[in-house]
Amino acid sequence: MIDAKAGLDWLEDRGIPSPSVHVYGYSLGTGTAVPLAADRAVASVVLAAPFASIAEMGYDQFPKWFVDAILTDRFDSIARIQDVEEPVLIIHGTEDATVPQHQSERLMAAGGDNITRLLFDGAGHGWDLFEPRGNAAILDFLRQHESTKMASEATTAP
Repeated sequence: MIDAKAGLDWLEDRGIPSPSVHVYGYSLGTGTAVPLAADRAVASVVLAAPFASIAEMGYDQFPKWFVDAILTDRFDSIARIQDVEEPVLIIHGTEDATVPQHQSERLMAAGGDNITRLLFDGAGHGWDLFEPRGNAAILDFLRQHESTKMASEATTAP
């Protein structure tokens, strides 16, 4: 998380304000993308194969006491998603054996109406999530929210 915030600071130091940055997280990276967007104003957020929390992922496989004893960072996206105000796109495959789709379903349910979730039938956790459907959906989402942002800036310009 420190590195993600430092990355946004680096961009801002070079004249790129964080509200113009689109945040993207894939799998484990979604555990950083969500709190980053919850803490900082960004343009939008794309989450590919996200989980609700690492703890919940662990609970699917191991006894709760064991998971709670060994985790030092819970990557608790479900606790932070309601703090993300920007548009969020979640993409997930129905055949994802690494991060089951119920994880993103829980994440979406915990968030607001700014979240769109797309499931891709037959897609797993790898390239089949992205090619060709996922990539097209991400590009459409980014284009839509970039044009919405530019139109909003044009109407508020002096």
